[in-house]
Amino acid sequence: MTMYKLKDDVLAQTVVDEMVILEPTGGEYFTVNGVGTQMIALLEQGKTDEEVVAAMTATFDVSESEVRDDYHALIKQLLLQGLVEEVTNS
Repeated sequence: MTMYKLKDDVLAQTVVDEMVILEPTGGEYFTVNGVGTQMIALLEQGKTDEEVVAAMTATFDVSESEVRDDYHALIKQLLLQGLVEEVTNS
């Protein structure tokens, strides 16, 4: 099972229903919408990809495939920006 988390040096703060993320090395700020904020919150709780998708599908009136596509797009962007890392089971 795949799991991700925000990198330890990344600063993130929820503001209203969005998340602002600071990448400290380059000083760039990123914003994530409400749905993405909820997905990241689930990641930070140690949820797997499948658990995140299941939770979001149960919360919103949307298909599992749409949630999965949105989740993978979010993870891809966060990985490209160096904001998350894959968690390995030891």
